[in-house]
Amino acid sequence: MGYWQLFNIQYGDLVTVIVPAFNHDKYIIQALDSVYRQTYPNIELIFIDDHSKDDSLLVTTEWAGNVDIKKRFSRLCLLRNEVNIGAHASINRGITEAKGIVVLILNSDDIFAHTRIEHLVKAMSQSGAGFAFSKVTPIDENAAKIAEVDLPALLSESFQFADAVALKYPSLGFGFLEKNLAISTGNLAIHRALFEKIGNFRSLQYVHDWDFALRAILETEPVYVAKPLYGYRIHGANSFSHLANVKDIELDAMTAHFCELVKLGKFSNPLAPTPVNWPYVFDMFVSSLYLLRWNDFARDASAGLESSLKFAVIPQAAAKRIEGRL
Repeated sequence: MGYWQLFNIQYGDLVTVIVPAFNHDKYIIQALDSVYRQTYPNIELIFIDDHSKDDSLLVTTEWAGNVDIKKRFSRLCLLRNEVNIGAHASINRGITEAKGIVVLILNSDDIFAHTRIEHLVKAMSQSGAGFAFSKVTPIDENAAKIAEVDLPALLSESFQFADAVALKYPSLGFGFLEKNLAISTGNLAIHRALFEKIGNFRSLQYVHDWDFALRAILETEPVYVAKPLYGYRIHGANSFSHLANVKDIELDAMTAHFCELVKLGKFSNPLAPTPVNWPYVFDMFVSSLYLLRWNDFARDASAGLESSLKFAVIPQAAAKRIEGRL
């Protein structure tokens, strides 16, 4: 059975939006309203307060008490963690509670474009992909778009990177070896069957979303919707600004885990960026990628893997993608 047969969804199926929140009472109503205003009809909303010290839970409870809000959602669930457990664990709790076929995540300081769910569900339905993401728009504290010229060069490049992947790499999955194409956990739409296959988010503070995406591309080729459907708010309290001390440790852990999964050879996506799927081509690209540092987790020639690659065949679909590039 091909990977595309595992992730079926029809337009109108129940979709779950999980909103993990920690000390974002200033932004939370904008986030929740952006879910309320979605053009997609069948939505379950799960809000999880991660033991905030501000009024995040209070303002959300008042918002959820509105009659129109209650009518809008197929199910509305407000939860609070007894202690602060972190974003990845809060999201995992939401996944356990979720009833939808597809799960979307919205960071409590960000916003959805009104047609976001509609576009992503249609893209997943048409492609059979197990997860999807869209173009991201950087916004300021007032939810106004931030111009590219006002962003640091590296940050601006990150927001544009997904659009450039098709020109740089033979498959979309290759892009995740260099950067987190999705930018944020909140930019992911994930089929429930994918969680069942690869598990939920691992216990990582800084790169749990990137780590999930790397595991996911071994099972399914993602689908990218090149429309600005996610508003990523940049402000002084962004969570990543407080996690710099764990960045390198977690990147190494993520890299090692991905490489071990590749070595095991148990993956379903014929376009996954691995040496088995892409002999020679994989080595050509991965040698220039800082993230993987593939030589640090080198394939063991004595085990015969390298010699076996000489007889591997590039998948037909993959061959078409790289025609004329070599």
